[in-house]
Amino acid sequence: MAKTKTKKDQRFDSIEHENLYNWLKELGCNVEVNPKLGEGIYSTTISGDFIVFDIFPKGLVVELKQQDNTGTTDEKIPYLILNIKHNYLLPTVLILQGTGWRDGCFEWAKSQVGGDLLHVFPDINSFKGWMSGYK
Repeated sequence: MAKTKTKKDQRFDSIEHENLYNWLKELGCNVEVNPKLGEGIYSTTISGDFIVFDIFPKGLVVELKQQDNTGTTDEKIPYLILNIKHNYLLPTVLILQGTGWRDGCFEWAKSQVGGDLLHVFPDINSFKGWMSGYK
C-alpha cells in the first residue's frame, strides 16, 4: 500500500491512519507517528502506528489495523499482540477497522486484553468515544 506524505514528512499507511492522526491532533494530543518501540519477538526493530502523549504518563500506543476485504491482515494480529504483551512495555490499544476480518478474529483479540493491552476496539469511532472521555 502506498504511503501518504503530509506535514513534516509524516508517513501514514492509509487515509484512515492520516485521519486518525489529524483527529488526535485536533483533540489536543501530542502524537508521535511510527515510533520505534524496541526489539520484537523476532529480534528485529518494531514500530507502532502512534504514541499519544498527555493522557498516560508514559504514553499510549495506538495500533490501527484495517481490513476491508478477506485477506491475510488478520493472520498478523497474533504476532502484533505477542509483541504488545512482551515487548511494547507501554499501555496499548488496538483498533480493528473494517469488515474483512475472519469470524472470531475480533473476539480472540479482545480475549487477549490484559497487561499492557488495555482495549481492542471494533472501529475508529469506538476508539474516538473512549478517547473523548480522557480529554
